[in-house]
Amino acid sequence: MKHTQDEVIIYKEIKTSSRLFRLEEYWEEDDAGFCCVDYVLEKHTRLTVREADSGHLLKIFDFDSREYDKDMTLSGDVLTVTWRPTCDETVTTRVNVRTLEVLP
Repeated sequence: MKHTQDEVIIYKEIKTSSRLFRLEEYWEEDDAGFCCVDYVLEKHTRLTVREADSGHLLKIFDFDSREYDKDMTLSGDVLTVTWRPTCDETVTTRVNVRTLEVLP
C-alpha cells in the first residue's frame, strides 16, 4: 500500500465527556540518509488530544520510533499508552486526562 505525505490513520480512539484521545499513525517525508535517495516517507506515531465537542486540538504527544505493538487504555483519570520499540522492550507513558501532564 502506497501512503501519501501527511496521511493520518487513527489507530485507536478513546472519548471521555470532555476530551477525545487519538493514537495516530502519520506519514511524512524524512531524510533517508542514502546517497541516491534524499527523502523517503516514514511512519510516525503520536497521541493527539482534542476537545470532545468541537474537535479543537489541545495537545500532541510524539512517539516517534515507537510503533510496534502499541495500545492505549483509560482507567479513571489516567490514560496509559504502551508500545514495544523492539521485540525485547516495552515502554509505557501515563497521562493525566484532566491536566494533560505526563505522570512519573
